[in-house]
Amino acid sequence: MGNEIKRCILLGSAPVEDGAVFDAFDAKNAYRICADGGLDTARKYGILPDLLIGDFDSVRGELPEGIETIRLKPEKDDTDLLAAAREGLRRGCREFILLGALGGERFEHSYANLCVLQFLAREGCRAVMAERARGCFFCKRERRNRFFKCAVQCFLHSHLVAQAVQ
Repeated sequence: MGNEIKRCILLGSAPVEDGAVFDAFDAKNAYRICADGGLDTARKYGILPDLLIGDFDSVRGELPEGIETIRLKPEKDDTDLLAAAREGLRRGCREFILLGALGGERFEHSYANLCVLQFLAREGCRAVMAERARGCFFCKRERRNRFFKCAVQCFLHSHLVAQAVQ
């Protein structure tokens, strides 16, 4: 069993409307990283993070004691969620579930998070982004030893999304 893929949940700042998504992706048995305001969602649903990362400009309240925290400078090139993905990779994670990464008030954040998903796919990881009953992932198709462009596959049922990362 030493060859198991290390699963990581990245929790972003976008609203998570249904906490059942944490059960669907077995959050208790994954490495959990909260990117900045993702901590607020973790608190709302009783999820204990393993790591906090960000510049913490959007988190409400104080940061909890006793949880490893990486503070980023506000002036940076990477988003907090991309920094969380890079840190997950550095710690050996190869399978990622991005929650709290779609929706919210600013479309450009959702777009940036789709870029995080693409980054993870290019790094050879299995990754999915889910929100309520929707989700998406990037896939590479092989044909005659050439990779076609990554294509976004969207599904309307979280059951199919959960199957995509199993």
